[in-house]
Amino acid sequence: MATSKSDTLTPDTVATVTVTDALLGVWVVNRSESGDDIWVRTDGVVPTVGGDDCIPVSGAVHFPDADANRDGTAVVKLIASTAMAYTVQAGSADETVGGGGGGSASSSGGGATAAKQDTQITYLGALTETAPASDTASSGLNGRLQRIAQRLTTAIASLASILA
Repeated sequence: MATSKSDTLTPDTVATVTVTDALLGVWVVNRSESGDDIWVRTDGVVPTVGGDDCIPVSGAVHFPDADANRDGTAVVKLIASTAMAYTVQAGSADETVGGGGGGSASSSGGGATAAKQDTQITYLGALTETAPASDTASSGLNGRLQRIAQRLTTAIASLASILA
């Protein structure tokens, strides 16, 4: 298993790709120049070309809930009527992904790079991050959780004074 896999689909044959580190979702990139779609499912059901509940991918599509078990692993099933180059890559909707074909993409590698780790720290917030000054100010996850803890402490103190 990997965080990224690139390959070429065999016509009318389902490919199953398992990726790790998929808690923030999975990107599927159609790297083919033909203009045809790759049909995708992330719910364990076998896709068909043009089938019900199958998602067509002509460029790059993010599947935020591909990791249904919330264990960091996603299983993506793909099919196309012609040979199509593709990439399946773990990542959030804010990340850019590698691709060609009509894909909206910049560049990316599949491994854990320093840049990707810095991106994750930005999303989560540094351990020393302070709480934001207001409820609506931008913040990482750590700062947001600190803000929630502050608001709960204030609410409990207010409730205690009302009941006293």
